[in-house]
Amino acid sequence: MFKQIARLKSGASDIVRRHEGENPRTAGRVCQAVGGLLVADGLVGLENPFNRTKSRAGIFGALVLSIMGLAIAAGAFFIVQVPQVDSVVAGSISRISAPRVDKDDGSRTCSYDASYTVDGRDYTVNSGFGSDRTCNRSIGEPVDVHYLAAAPSRGVLELGTRKAIRWGGLGLGLLLLVIGAVTFLIRAGTIFFGIKLFLRGRKLVKTSPPTQADDGSVVGAAREAFMAMRFG
Repeated sequence: MFKQIARLKSGASDIVRRHEGENPRTAGRVCQAVGGLLVADGLVGLENPFNRTKSRAGIFGALVLSIMGLAIAAGAFFIVQVPQVDSVVAGSISRISAPRVDKDDGSRTCSYDASYTVDGRDYTVNSGFGSDRTCNRSIGEPVDVHYLAAAPSRGVLELGTRKAIRWGGLGLGLLLLVIGAVTFLIRAGTIFFGIKLFLRGRKLVKTSPPTQADDGSVVGAAREAFMAMRFG
């Protein structure tokens, strides 16, 4: 993370340093141009001039990624429940729901009920969620039913799947959150240095009298040098 910030800072500083020997006003305009590019890159990401695509998201994209990761992690942890169980018994599928067909891709999902017996008493439990595989299962097919010995009526089906969804979703969400947070810090560092450079240039321009020299070409060359450094 810090290497990327240091690379941008070093490259931008080198470009500015090349023009410090010229008149202060031109040097100030170069600082403003390079600083503005750094701020834009940090905020929204610059467009690559060589292939006209953005090479990375800006700070807002990083923020969205962090929020998305947090939402996925929270959803997996709080919505996908993995009840406490200490026993397992063999049960069988007693009912399979009618398929629910997705209008967009035509995929179908089914849930099922399973019957099981504990200490001579019969119970029924629903799978709690649907899957395409369930639609191809059969009535009477054996399944494992997990339960808590103190409350055998609270059976749990697909315990392994529940754990995989919960911990897999939690892991994915945390990964996205970390990537988003690190990216956010990188972009924030880029913006901070860009603002600092821009204000430095603004001060030079304000305190330096206009000259007859045409510094537009110098500023344009500085912009091109920055883009070459950034995307080269």
